[in-house]
Amino acid sequence: MRKRIAYRDHLIRGESFQRMEYGSWVAQYTLVRRETRGKRTDFPLHQFQFNAIFRTKSEADAYALRRAKEWIDKN
Repeated sequence: MRKRIAYRDHLIRGESFQRMEYGSWVAQYTLVRRETRGKRTDFPLHQFQFNAIFRTKSEADAYALRRAKEWIDKN
């Protein structure tokens, strides 16, 4: 199951994935703007894949979610 959190007016999904040849996890996230005034959108607002790699999916997702929050705060 993918990790999801609500932050401000966004839904952040941790979508880290494992590289088969190395067994390491690559941090990645997708942002979707949450529903406002009855308008529903599932279209991603922003997606980013990091060059950083991690030993576990949990570590990769935690990193991605933290960086997504930083992106939201700056934009």
